[in-house]
Amino acid sequence: MSDERGYIAEMAAAIEAATAGSGWVAAIVAQKLHASLLENDPDLLDGWLHMVAPDVLRQAITLRARQRNGAARRGAKVRDFAEAARDVEDADDGEREAAGIRLLSLFESIHTVDDSDTRKRACDMTGPEHRFVADAYRERAKPHLMLAAFHSAVAKKVGKRLTSDVFTAEQYEQMYLSITDKAA
Repeated sequence: MSDERGYIAEMAAAIEAATAGSGWVAAIVAQKLHASLLENDPDLLDGWLHMVAPDVLRQAITLRARQRNGAARRGAKVRDFAEAARDVEDADDGEREAAGIRLLSLFESIHTVDDSDTRKRACDMTGPEHRFVADAYRERAKPHLMLAAFHSAVAKKVGKRLTSDVFTAEQYEQMYLSITDKAA
């Protein structure tokens, strides 16, 4: 399917219209937009989904790996999990899978280990790959720390008022850039 109709641009406009304003919740907007498109323009929905399917699948695969890693981290902290694992230790893998039990291990958590986006389990990584992961975490933390500083400074100035009562759009943007440019 080609993008002759302009599915990407049309969907971008539909999403922009659906998220205009303030106070929306992404899950609710998505649900309403989906229902509206099914009723009023199923061709746009179908065409757009075909166009973005590879990227959506990549995001789903990445999300699954992150969720798996998070579950392994939480599991490592929860001692009750170890007790539950002992209860199913005598079961074979098939019985555990049938019961929906997957013993997750930090040792098997999956990480991106190079600039080519190669994924490996921690147990299969080399020292340089662990350094790559550590560097990536440090790089991802920088902008978040700068944004935290920005919002802390805004919160201090705004107090219980609205941001728009304290700053103009230009002032807000200037303040944002003065803090976030330091991360670059």
